[in-house]
Amino acid sequence: MIFSAWFHSVLSAASLSPYERFEAMRNLNENSQTGLHALLTNKWFILLGWSLIFVLLLILAAIRQQRKEREKVKSRRIFEEKANLFGLTIEERDILSLIAQYSRLRNFHNIYFRPADFETGTTR
Repeated sequence: MIFSAWFHSVLSAASLSPYERFEAMRNLNENSQTGLHALLTNKWFILLGWSLIFVLLLILAAIRQQRKEREKVKSRRIFEEKANLFGLTIEERDILSLIAQYSRLRNFHNIYFRPADFETGTTR
């Protein structure tokens, strides 16, 4: 309904003279409570918009947290697989895990392949 009224006003504006178009533009602010302006300034429309933004941000935060947890579990699993491959004992794994934490690696399994990070972790 709003679109059809807007479309009709655009078609009728095409047939107006330049002076009539200018007068119509001047009178536009006087009639601001109709059409699209009324919809966009409606308090329920604004409340719905902010609520939708808030809900989407919550969903985004939840998805991001879930992804971080999955990456952490995957990194831990790969760390354990590499420890089994190299034949590390439980004490050696704990020490290496602690060194990886001190080197502030996101992926613990990279401690096996990065000597500089290993050195950083041992010095800290």
